[in-house]
Amino acid sequence: MKSSSVEFIRKLFLEAFEISGSLFRIMIPLIVIVKILQETGGVAFLGKLLAPVMEIVGLPGSMGLVWATAMVVNIYAAMIVFISLIAANPLTVAQTTVLALMILVAHNLPVELRIAQKAGVRLRYMAVLRLCGAFLFGWLTFRIYHLGGWLQGLNTTKLMPPVEESASASEEMHARPIK
Repeated sequence: MKSSSVEFIRKLFLEAFEISGSLFRIMIPLIVIVKILQETGGVAFLGKLLAPVMEIVGLPGSMGLVWATAMVVNIYAAMIVFISLIAANPLTVAQTTVLALMILVAHNLPVELRIAQKAGVRLRYMAVLRLCGAFLFGWLTFRIYHLGGWLQGLNTTKLMPPVEESASASEEMHARPIK
């Protein structure tokens, strides 16, 4: 009895190590490529290319950078870009929802498409499905919200980057005695 459970655990760890190793062989080179794209301006260029697409789904063109970041890097990096742009580009709740839905359908494509390919799915088919699906889903959601007049209020973001104070205001605040 004891040897069968030990054998089960041993096989489980070997299988987990084998699967992890194959994922790491895919992910690590792609993470390096994505970092190079980020540092060389490739993601920003893709964002500019996506600006007309963003306008079709009712979003400002600048949100193309958010979606491009999500597609190339990941959702969390896109959230950082979103927070940095939202003060200058306020969105309605409907627009924020459309962007979030598009990000959820098409994100982290270099890694996820490669993994899907290793699982037997054709890379081009999956890329077209994810990109066109995200666009179609975004466009339909935009049209429904627009026609119904739903969620048209300004989106309020709880997490906003701090407003930088001027040097004199900061010095004045620190010079005041605490009561």
